[in-house]
Amino acid sequence: MTQLRTGRRLVLVTTILTKLRKDAFYREGKATLAGRAGMRCRDKQSCQNWYELELKQAGERLEHLRSGLRRLRSDLRPDWERRLDDARGRLNRSLARLEALRRCNGENWRAAAAQADDAYIALIDGLDLIDISMAVRSLAA
Repeated sequence: MTQLRTGRRLVLVTTILTKLRKDAFYREGKATLAGRAGMRCRDKQSCQNWYELELKQAGERLEHLRSGLRRLRSDLRPDWERRLDDARGRLNRSLARLEALRRCNGENWRAAAAQADDAYIALIDGLDLIDISMAVRSLAA
């Protein structure tokens, strides 16, 4: 990394390291993204609103990654397309968990929110991995 001289690549490496540090913090500190949601989820409606916003942003991020795929060489695309399709499946799973949360009655919405947390965390982990892998690939190019 010390051999990188251009500013763009240095910023890219700094961004990758920042993401890795955040990931390590969440895993080692046993803090999860769901912990952030838990502070806002005092009732079912606020929990739904939070997940809708987060999943919308995750969908936009996925589309941004897919648009970056078009710039890669054609021989590298099938592997990346499979990864992005897997991330799309995770997004669909998260949206299904959000729908299950909407349909809950009474106090069982907290169980549905816990399932939505798990699906959301899996989605964000997958997107982070794809994002970092694409950034490293662009550095190697």
